[in-house]
Amino acid sequence: MKNTLFSTLRSQGWSLALLLLLIAVQISSPSFIVKIRNSSYDWFQRLHPRVYQDAPVKILAIDDQSLEKIGQFPWPRTKIAELIDKLQRSGAKVIVFDMLFSEQDRTSPKELAKRFQQYPELSHQLDSLPDNDATLISAMNKATVVTGFMFKPDEYKSPLPTVKGHVFVQGVNGQLN
Repeated sequence: MKNTLFSTLRSQGWSLALLLLLIAVQISSPSFIVKIRNSSYDWFQRLHPRVYQDAPVKILAIDDQSLEKIGQFPWPRTKIAELIDKLQRSGAKVIVFDMLFSEQDRTSPKELAKRFQQYPELSHQLDSLPDNDATLISAMNKATVVTGFMFKPDEYKSPLPTVKGHVFVQGVNGQLN
């Protein structure tokens, strides 16, 4: 019986070795395996694409076509405001931006006026035009808009608002608190 078990293990050893090798490759996930996996998935999607099903959530992405049509990103806030208005007119209940609007729009006339102070007449004309950020805020106030936000603890003097959901705060050195 001992010889039979040993000979069975020896004859099946290549199967076990192959299995262990495949498990090791799967765990280590080398780049060529990832490329093969992604390529085969793409090929399968072209061969048998998933049938479109209408869903209550729509995702608008900034893709190559958008960049060709509208131009380099970040877009002026007036363009984002137009997008909000169009989405609201088409029936969007909530509009979510997965981005921060952390700085003033550098293409805003008021910002450009600062750059052309050596031309007082031009600077004054630019300064009298509507502000891009004000246009965006106005569009956001007419719709239900959710955006990302960020606190700078060193500049934020008041106590932080009460947490009403799961919030991740990035602390010093990129650690989550």
